[in-house]
Order: sequence, then C-alpha cells, then structure tokens
Amino acid sequence: MDPGHSEIAAISDPVLRNLWITQRYHELALALRECGARSDATWCAFAVWASKTAGSVIRNEDLPAAVRRVVAEHSAEQIGRFNERLAHGGRVEAVLGLEHLVKVTDEVCAGVAAQIAAGNALVFAELAAPFEAMVGCWPAGAEQAVHAAMRAVGDGPAREPLQRVFGLYGRALAAPPPRQAQLILAANILAVAHEQQRLQPNIAAALDTAVQDLLLRHLEAETLRFVPEVIRRAVNHLVTDVAVALDRACETVLTGAMLRLVTADERLDLGRDLPALAGQLWPAELTDVGEAQEVLGVWDRTGGSGRPTAARDWTVIGERMNYIVNLFRSRQRHPALFDPPFSPGQVARMRGGRVPDGPL
Repeated sequence: MDPGHSEIAAISDPVLRNLWITQRYHELALALRECGARSDATWCAFAVWASKTAGSVIRNEDLPAAVRRVVAEHSAEQIGRFNERLAHGGRVEAVLGLEHLVKVTDEVCAGVAAQIAAGNALVFAELAAPFEAMVGCWPAGAEQAVHAAMRAVGDGPAREPLQRVFGLYGRALAAPPPRQAQLILAANILAVAHEQQRLQPNIAAALDTAVQDLLLRHLEAETLRFVPEVIRRAVNHLVTDVAVALDRACETVLTGAMLRLVTADERLDLGRDLPALAGQLWPAELTDVGEAQEVLGVWDRTGGSGRPTAARDWTVIGERMNYIVNLFRSRQRHPALFDPPFSPGQVARMRGGRVPDGPL
C-alpha cells in the first residue's frame, strides 16, 4: 500500500520524500479528473511538474557542477589579483585557489537544496490532506466534499484562503462547460497564490545566501590565519572583490535553475515569455475567463494578453505570479499534464523505500 500524505510528509530523506510528493500530486490530479474536472487540469496537475522540477535541485544533480563551471570562468582574475597582492605585500605564497571557491559553492548549493526541499514539504503538508479529503468524500456530494476538505485544513492560518479555494473547486466540479473551466482556473490561481506566498521565505533564502561570509570563513580556517595581520588588512578589500565575483556567479546559475519548469513535453524558460501551445496561447474554453477575471486580475500584468510574462527576479512574487497565472490559463486543458511523472518500475522501487536509479 502506498504511503498516505502524513506518511509522505514524515519521510526524513528529502529526495525520497520529494519523489512521493510528486507521485501523490499525480494521483490526486487523476482522481480530481474522475471527480468531474474532466479535461481541466487542477492545481495538483501543475504541482506534479513543479515538484518534479524541484527534485533535480533537491537531489543536487546539476547545480554544483554548473556553479563550478561559471565560477571557474569568471573568478580567475579576482583570484590572481588576490594572490599577487599577498605575494607583493608580504612575500607569502599564494593562498587562494579555485578549490576554496568550490567548497563555498558546494555549501551554497547544499543550502539551496535544503530550502527547496523544505518548501516542497511545507506546501504538500498543507494542501495534500484537503485534496485527499475532497476526493475521498466526493461520492457523497460537492457540499460534503468541501466540508471534508476544510476539516482537513483545520483552524490554522491557512483556513481562510483555502476555504475559498476548495469552495470554488466544489462548485467547479459540478458545473457545466465552459463555466467549469473558468471556475477551475479561479480555484487554481487562488491555490497557487497561497502556495507561492507560503514559499516566499524559502525562495528568498535560497537566492540570498551570504556568499561573502562563507568565503571568509573558509579562508580564515584554511589560509588567512597564517598570514600576518598587516597583510590581512591590506587584502580585505580583495577578499570582497572575490566574494562579489563568486556571488554573481552563484546568483546567475541559481536564478537559471529557478527560472525553469520541465513538464512531460515542455522545457519552459520562465525568464522568457510564455510560448503559445499548438499555435494558440489560450484554449478556446478560456478565451473568456468569466468569473476567474477577479482573481486573475490580481496577478496578471499583461492585461489579459499573455505578453509580457518573462520573469527577471524570481524572488519577487509579483513577477513569479504574472508568469504562473498565464501559464495556468494557457495549459489548463493540456493533456500532457496528466502524464505519469515516473515509470511503473521507478514507482515500484519507491514502494520499496528506495530512490530509483537513472534519470528522474
């Protein structure tokens, strides 16, 4: 038997937990489709691919190597000046090398992975339970299903925003088209707004690592403590130069990692305008968004045109949400969102408590 949401939330291994979070979102997306959403993807269907994309960062698959490449390319000049000044001022051997910067970047990447894993678990803990409750109680009727979802939410700070979310889903699943698509879009936007507001501290922390402090700590432990005080004072500003170059290199790669979404059939660069799908930006059912306009208008900066959507600073929630709400409107009826994120063999290994081999 697969673990329930509480068992998934309690998994200590962040990698395995992320895989199960992704899989459970997929199961919920399919269940909501059977409850009446039909061709419309709910928030859960989008969350599958956001969680799967986050998994590559949580697993630290590509990030450290990418940061190291950028650091090696852009920090050589600062390292050379630092060592030249030390040699000239005190006739000491070079004390700063690329290996010091690699240690710092590895620590930065580990911190980013931890923040993304924490955000992934936080959102799942809040939203999986009410979605599961709604799906489980749906045969009893929409009203009972909404009540079940809200009992799962409880009386904490999430209750008020999620009450509107699940109330809209309850209405949407029983509504005829095209009104159903409009109501699902409204519910999806409210759900993702809640999600992104909850993730804001983790996203900001992931992209705001104190690189200079980390570098100085490593230098102090391994090199600077062996250098005379008079020389240390002379090169303090050079340490800052190196740290600034390192910080820029890290920020470049980390921002690139944040500004992407990989789905079953697309690799979206969130730093570019949202591309049309099959020649059109909006599905026919959402050319007119109807009741969703109220919540769409809170975040949409395009005036309904879908242009521009490119996000430059992913730490700014308004930039993120402008892209996301247009993405949701554009892809809500895209069948590929319901594709399974993992193969049957991979899921079988997860059931055995193991992280599957191969690409995830």
